[in-house]
Amino acid sequence: MSNSSLVSYTKISPNSSARTSKISKITPHHMAGNLSVETCGEIFSRSSRQASANYGIGSDGRIALYVDESRRSWASSNAANDQRAVTIEVANSSRGGDWPVSAAAWNSLVALCVDICRRNGIARLDWTGDASGSLTTHDMFAATACPGPYLKARMPLLAKAVNERLGAGVVAAGGGAGSSAALADLGNLDYWGPRFSSELQRQLGCVVDGIISRQPQRNRKCLPNADTASWEFLPSCSSGSPVIRALQGKVGTSVDGWCGPNTVKSLQSWLSCQIVKVDIDGVLGKQTCRAMGKALLRGAFRG
Repeated sequence: MSNSSLVSYTKISPNSSARTSKISKITPHHMAGNLSVETCGEIFSRSSRQASANYGIGSDGRIALYVDESRRSWASSNAANDQRAVTIEVANSSRGGDWPVSAAAWNSLVALCVDICRRNGIARLDWTGDASGSLTTHDMFAATACPGPYLKARMPLLAKAVNERLGAGVVAAGGGAGSSAALADLGNLDYWGPRFSSELQRQLGCVVDGIISRQPQRNRKCLPNADTASWEFLPSCSSGSPVIRALQGKVGTSVDGWCGPNTVKSLQSWLSCQIVKVDIDGVLGKQTCRAMGKALLRGAFRG
């Protein structure tokens, strides 16, 4: 049984047991603090702690190994779950509130889950909201706030993003023409959903997770056809999406990572010159989404 090649730091914890069941689940946790992977590893290295996880992810996106996948971590307050699950501790970008995580940590969580699924023969992640699914959370087994409101609310998004990459055969960002099934099937062209996002990320050379992360809720009104399965809208956020920053550079507008009316207008102007004429009204409606789909199918955002 192998470990992930995405790991950049290793500190093996003594707090683990022999794994007696086949890996068939993934359980994300939160650190309840903005810990580095080194600090988290140091905590788990203490036998008195009586706790561990297979992996940890810092707010900088680095991934650490604390317990080999061949062994059961002590993470979820439930032996049966931990025997079957690969457990992942994710750092919080700030303390309290809804315990958010950074975009870098989220992207690494998606990538790590995809890697775990591929190596362990998990065809898809199923979020059922209870312990019967292949994606589980700590609060299903104990009276705890873990994994925090932010991550808990995004478990359906995590399953969708992982399954999108597993089903589409996505490999690395920046793949060549015809590199994924997304080019053959972008889904409903009237809406900007996960397949749109994944293909745009691929063509612009970004991490491919199918998510347009950290968008201000106030911009929702100019994005009526943005599918919430792909777009993350927050009441407030200090940083935007890496792929929106790349898109803004491509269409020649101010780069801040937030997709607001000015970015939509610049995209519409670019699409009108490159693909097909659309109304330049600053609203991402069906007409703009259809033109965007045509652009993605042509690979127009490459280079």
